[in-house]
Amino acid sequence: MRAVVKPFFESIVDQYQWADLVISRSGAGIISELMAVGVASVLVPLPNAIDDHQKRNASILEKSSAAKIIEQKHFVSN
Repeated sequence: MRAVVKPFFESIVDQYQWADLVISRSGAGIISELMAVGVASVLVPLPNAIDDHQKRNASILEKSSAAKIIEQKHFVSN
């Protein structure tokens, strides 16, 4: 599997062109981009987002079978 892991991409549009899957937070910007390009995603909502808005954003894609939500507590960082 070819993967690129970075905290930030200067030109995210270039990355979408070759990506089969995106793993990301679920702010409004990334949700809009994922909907526009149609790339499947695993979304990890920011747990302390105001009014849990990232989880609500992610739910839009999950309900349309375009994404899977995985909560941050299920990840381990080293």
